[in-house]
Amino acid sequence: MGNILSRAKEQVDAAVADITAELRRAGVIGCDETGVRVAGQKYWQWVFGCATAVLHKVAPSRGKAVVREVLDGHVPEVWVSDRFAAQSGHGANRQVCLAHLLRDAQYAIDAGDTVFAPPLKDLLLRAVDIARRREDLQKSTLYQYRYRLDRDLYELVTRTPDTRADDKLRRQIQRVRSDMLIFVTNRAV
Repeated sequence: MGNILSRAKEQVDAAVADITAELRRAGVIGCDETGVRVAGQKYWQWVFGCATAVLHKVAPSRGKAVVREVLDGHVPEVWVSDRFAAQSGHGANRQVCLAHLLRDAQYAIDAGDTVFAPPLKDLLLRAVDIARRREDLQKSTLYQYRYRLDRDLYELVTRTPDTRADDKLRRQIQRVRSDMLIFVTNRAV
């Protein structure tokens, strides 16, 4: 069994090196992390993905050092991630993960928010619908859509909250507003 694992390790290490090299050339990289137990200890499973490769890395840290190690100085044009602090600053631009935003909007709706989260969810779904049609739309049309979405988002974050969950989410969105709609005009995202 030990010999089989030893031979497999060489092949796995070679594949990991190829995948990592592919990531280090990518213009758009998405990343997320989640907790995992390793030998009874808390670790983090990181997932890095681009159009042509996906790398899973288990590390004892949830910090920026893990991303820096994987990227080894590479700065993608767009970094797609959640709003966790360790996920910021790795790309020339950042696209905040819509799945996380939609989940958080739904949490606020479930907590009773009627002012901010429902229209935020609608705006995000509108943006996703536009993105699904990007290949068939002119660049100028995409920029018009992006302008309208940005305008609507600005109007939304200036509303007065009606619940604690609403206010918390609104403040979070205010901080990342400029990172939310990159994908509308950037077809690579």
